[in-house]
Amino acid sequence: MKNWQNLFFVLIAALTFSACSSVNVSYDYDRGADFSSYQTYSFMIKDPDQKINVGLNELMIRRVMSNIGGEMSARSYEEVENNPDLLINFYLKTKDKKNVYYDPYWGGWYGPWGPYRGPQVTEYTEGNLVIDIVDAKKKQLIWQGVATGSIDGKMKNPDKTMQKIVNEVFLRYPHKANEAFGYQVKK
Repeated sequence: MKNWQNLFFVLIAALTFSACSSVNVSYDYDRGADFSSYQTYSFMIKDPDQKINVGLNELMIRRVMSNIGGEMSARSYEEVENNPDLLINFYLKTKDKKNVYYDPYWGGWYGPWGPYRGPQVTEYTEGNLVIDIVDAKKKQLIWQGVATGSIDGKMKNPDKTMQKIVNEVFLRYPHKANEAFGYQVKK
């Protein structure tokens, strides 16, 4: 029963991750990698129905793959089945968090110094969509983008929302196939 509950939570989290009001993106890359030498890519997950624990259901896996494919295509990379230059992997991590703060507003109980409300605690779930790009020949990670946001359960349009998140991550991946240029990204 516990596994079913975990699966249900992860599916809900995946469907609602991008409904958050803001998504923070971080990235890192291998400064020694020759990005101009890469022309082709393939996904590590070949079939959205594969039973791999990436923290996403089949629908979200297809959405993420489609949006990553669109971003790579826009950068002139070609998706191939065999012998790709790059392998792309992605997964969702979630973590329960608490935010504790003191509310300066009036209310609560009255003590000798006036009203006091005490600490306020907000609980939320933070989601991280991680996208890894690996040099297929060297089997080394060369770029990683992470979108982080709180999960609130109100995603109205999962297709557009996932497209927005993947786009935000790929704004930090300015490389194009067969093209050498400096690494300058949107801040």
